[in-house]
Amino acid sequence: MAASRPPPESPLRLLQWCLLLAASAARAQSPEGLFPELYGVPGREPPQIVARHELTAADEQPKDARNVISNETVKNPDHLPLGPNSRIVATFTSQPGKGPLKVVLDWAGYEVGTPEGPRDGMVVANLFFACEGTNDRCGPDGRTGRTEVQEIFYVPPIQDRTAVGEVVIDGKPRKIFVGHGELVNDVPADLRVAVHLSFNSPRHFETYRLRTTLVYGDYTTQRPVEPVVPKPWWRVATVAALLALAIAWWRRSASDEPFDSDDPPKVLGMLVRALGLLWAIAGMVFIDTYSMVLGVLMALAGGFLYYGRSLAVPAFWLLVGVAWVWSFREVGTNWKLLAPRVGLVTILWLWVAFGGTAARLGTREDHRLARKADSG
Repeated sequence: MAASRPPPESPLRLLQWCLLLAASAARAQSPEGLFPELYGVPGREPPQIVARHELTAADEQPKDARNVISNETVKNPDHLPLGPNSRIVATFTSQPGKGPLKVVLDWAGYEVGTPEGPRDGMVVANLFFACEGTNDRCGPDGRTGRTEVQEIFYVPPIQDRTAVGEVVIDGKPRKIFVGHGELVNDVPADLRVAVHLSFNSPRHFETYRLRTTLVYGDYTTQRPVEPVVPKPWWRVATVAALLALAIAWWRRSASDEPFDSDDPPKVLGMLVRALGLLWAIAGMVFIDTYSMVLGVLMALAGGFLYYGRSLAVPAFWLLVGVAWVWSFREVGTNWKLLAPRVGLVTILWLWVAFGGTAARLGTREDHRLARKADSG
């Protein structure tokens, strides 16, 4: 009697195998956008990344040795943090004129238990800068061999925790939490230096990834927004708008009753109008769309102010709205860049809309409407 063949794999069984392979792949890869990128700060030299290295849970100090390295460092400053799983994360030659070296630490992990105490929630990294091939300090006064301790992540209360993503590990979905730290070391120039690192995560957390980045210069983790590059016709449109405003102002001045107010804020209107013209012209010279648009709107609002027209108030609302929305789009919430762009516009808007100027506008409009009604 012939031996019977084994039954073919069922679709359900094949699906299980596919899910298992997907889980294994997820364990081996970082989720997209897990760690922030380092971008340059506008107006400063771009950061120079010297080295970058990633570690995993296998590189972590044993849980029962948590903070042992830190305690020994405090007792003996010359102690090199070589624990059971100490790693050399970078070897480089320090460069003159670059300023202090920054070691940026980004940690990601997932929860596997319950905290045992208020301090059972620290991710601690220990770094030591040594001459390559030795465990000794090097440089003037031994500054290079200084041991540093950095808290990368502190576990907040459960209600305040925010996961940045989720990965499948050993068939179970795990929420990923991240932490960020930075150490600054003024390494003397022209030295060949090795950076040693050991780290510990909390007992109830497991490390997923630890990324170390050595960088010279200033950086930010906020993605820069590309400014709107004006097309050539923007200049033509700006010139046309300014000419239209000039013609409207000339015709208004030549009329029998140019002013719509008994007490128009002429000085303020003249200053705002002049500032708007200068801003628009500067935008054309430096090819900046934001300055062109804001300059034209400010000149328009200044003209309304000068002639005492009530349209000045909605014009300033439009001006401040465009300024804030456009600035948020280009520079985000960076207040150092945001304040110069919207500060003056906001002050003028507050002064006109809420500072008593609005009450001086349009006081003659009612008389004009009455005369038109009588003549009709």
